[in-house]
Amino acid sequence: MNPLQQSTEQMSPLARWWIRPCGGRDVLRVALPLIISTASWTLMNFIDRMFLLWHSPSEMAAAMPAGMLLFTLLCFPLGVASYVNTFVAQYHGTGQNERIGSAIWQAMRIGWISTPPLFSRRFHWRHGYSVWWDTARRLRHLRSSTIKCLRSAPEVS
Repeated sequence: MNPLQQSTEQMSPLARWWIRPCGGRDVLRVALPLIISTASWTLMNFIDRMFLLWHSPSEMAAAMPAGMLLFTLLCFPLGVASYVNTFVAQYHGTGQNERIGSAIWQAMRIGWISTPPLFSRRFHWRHGYSVWWDTARRLRHLRSSTIKCLRSAPEVS
């Protein structure tokens, strides 16, 4: 036996959990792309706000609530779409290819049901933190939220 290799009996429970099949390493291998994908939203919004601040502070002030409202509306459908990737990978890996279609259809239905409110200008006009703002700021908020919704609809579906 190689002196650098330990038998699994001599390892700590955490080390055994990490290297075993379907252990921590395998979970991280599946979860890391989902974590990176979700974290990219934060980076994208930060860069968007930075450029808007350089352009006009009032534009950024209108874009912040629009971005928060959009992210709130997108959390559930994006989470479902992300988890469907995991189910499809599991079904494909275990040879249950007949179950892949039903998982994808469920995610697509949720995406189709949740996307129309994103395009509703009336929804953004009423719920966009715009009750206390003047008309010019409300219009900037409406324009910003409409652009963000157009950008994000393909990501949900």
